[in-house]
Amino acid sequence: MAEIDLHLFRPQDMSDVIREYLSQCQQEGVLEVRIVHGRGRFQLARGVHALLEQLPEVMTYSVAAAAYGGIGVTWVRLRPQQLVPP
Repeated sequence: MAEIDLHLFRPQDMSDVIREYLSQCQQEGVLEVRIVHGRGRFQLARGVHALLEQLPEVMTYSVAAAAYGGIGVTWVRLRPQQLVPP
């Protein structure tokens, strides 16, 4: 499982960072990703979830169980990358 901690990035870069990271994971065959966005007022999490709704490579996502970060973490399951024949 891969993990990205969004605390390391500027808020205005979140969308691009997440898109690029998930795309790279999918290309490498990593289909389960943990996104750490923190608890706060849940604003960042709502933004992350809104973005994930738009991305075709995202199969499912959910808030982590309490033992794995709870509302401060979102688990993402990616679709396998479709290989295009040459």
